[in-house]
Amino acid sequence: MVGLPLIVNQNFEFNLLSIICGPFYVLFFELLLYPITLLMFIFPSLHELCFYIYDFFEITVIFLSNIKMFNVIVGDINIIIILIYYVLLFLLLSSFEVKRCRKYFSIIFLLFMIVVYNKNSFNQIVKIKFYNVGQGESILIFLPKDKYVLIDAYDNIDEFLKRDGVRKIDILLITHGHADHSNSFSLINETFKVNNIYSSLYDESLILKDNKIKRLRSDDKVFIEDAKIHILGPIHYYQNENNNSLVFKFIYKQISCLFTGDIEEEAEIDLVNKYGDYLSSDILKVPHHGSKSSSSKLFIKSVNPTYMVVSVGINNIYDLPNNNLILSFKNLYRTDLHGTITITYRKKIKIKYIFR
Repeated sequence: MVGLPLIVNQNFEFNLLSIICGPFYVLFFELLLYPITLLMFIFPSLHELCFYIYDFFEITVIFLSNIKMFNVIVGDINIIIILIYYVLLFLLLSSFEVKRCRKYFSIIFLLFMIVVYNKNSFNQIVKIKFYNVGQGESILIFLPKDKYVLIDAYDNIDEFLKRDGVRKIDILLITHGHADHSNSFSLINETFKVNNIYSSLYDESLILKDNKIKRLRSDDKVFIEDAKIHILGPIHYYQNENNNSLVFKFIYKQISCLFTGDIEEEAEIDLVNKYGDYLSSDILKVPHHGSKSSSSKLFIKSVNPTYMVVSVGINNIYDLPNNNLILSFKNLYRTDLHGTITITYRKKIKIKYIFR
């Protein structure tokens, strides 16, 4: 219990079995492993026995830690919560000699733990988080009432989600099957409860050959709470796989964000011709990591964003972003320069970033 906040802030989760098994492992160390280790200096022949004991310990720890049903994701907890935890734990342990106080502090401690576990449920604002996952994309939309929309799943996105205390994903949108957008698709499905999975009708990648995936086309709509996800593209099938990416406009109250996958100029022009000024959005997720083959002048003019965000890796081999129009934009945010970028909206849009 004393070490719990340290474990959580290191792994963003803990295994319930550790509370049950902890005392047995302490005895295991004190009564067996530690004495044998000391004796090994006097009797080197015990080396092999010691090795087997260590091996047994490691195997059991790995086995128990892999029982996912006992893993509890808590997320990152700040210093104030940690200090309150230790004060309450001290009062709880100090009250063991007084029966009435013990009951009182036990209830307070339990209620505090429940509040910390459910801290995301108190969120009443919308947040769009562009994670710094390197040369790929993963974006999470936080909605009130503990609802989440994940857009693409690249590399170590599971660790970012755990840090933010995410335990389930209400909607997973895979814009297209290229590895830099979907290589953690299976991991996300194994680690989190995913209620709905969507991708493009025209995506032909092998990684997305999953019966659970619902295919979307232009003008389809997906609703979650007070938010609307309006699918705009792909309008039709393209030979260029990038242009078959899902393109959609996320609308929540007075904020809108256009997500574009890896579309290039051909698909952009088709979108402008079909939707015109409807493309206008407060935030634009820049297509194809800021490549010069995307973000045409006509498209950017139609979207007319206040802010633009590029998901791109530091010193990537593709020299992205390399689109001069994008690079000259005033309110341009890049994950390679700014780290993880969070856009929040209550009455107005706010942007903050932290390099991790």
